[in-house]
Amino acid sequence: MTHAELEWESLMWHEFVEATCLYIAASYCQENVVQWLLDSGVSPTTRCYCNQIPLDVVGQCHYDAATAKKVRGLLKRPPEVPKPPMAPSCNVKMGTEEMQRKVVEEFDPGPGLPVQTRAKTITEPVQRARVVVQYKTYWLPPGTNFEIRYRLREDEDWTLTQTRSTSKTIHSLLPENVYVFAVRAQNDTGWSEFSQAVEVPT
Repeated sequence: MTHAELEWESLMWHEFVEATCLYIAASYCQENVVQWLLDSGVSPTTRCYCNQIPLDVVGQCHYDAATAKKVRGLLKRPPEVPKPPMAPSCNVKMGTEEMQRKVVEEFDPGPGLPVQTRAKTITEPVQRARVVVQYKTYWLPPGTNFEIRYRLREDEDWTLTQTRSTSKTIHSLLPENVYVFAVRAQNDTGWSEFSQAVEVPT
């Protein structure tokens, strides 16, 4: 939200400029929202305005004694691993990449000498696919660590790669094949389960 939108919503708008969803939900005593965020793996110890955590501001914008007690109880429970990200969406792009390979060739060193061999590296263009993998986790903060795993559908072994973005481009995939992709997220407690896997034809 913009500063103007926050100012319209609350007299405490200046506190919410850099606040997490959990911080705002706690300040309004929104028990159901707080529970959903915690169930999804949102950290209750992320510091926001004036180095405060959500537990410090329970009921600050809307106070109800019974609900505030429940919200404090939720915020004091042990943290959980994140909820898995949504199933990734994948866009395939075809192109060529320069691939290097070594070849051995024979050459004539001169009159009266035996033919010899030498290795050299050649570069040639090959057709390859790249897949842009995107996924959504509205409940996790920017900078969350994600791990993407992918493999050919008929293979058993996964290739793993990590990123702190909600999208990543995977290069050098074989054309005319089907790949399987899934993603998971990490917080201070540990890794989530992997998301639902998606199959992507190249």
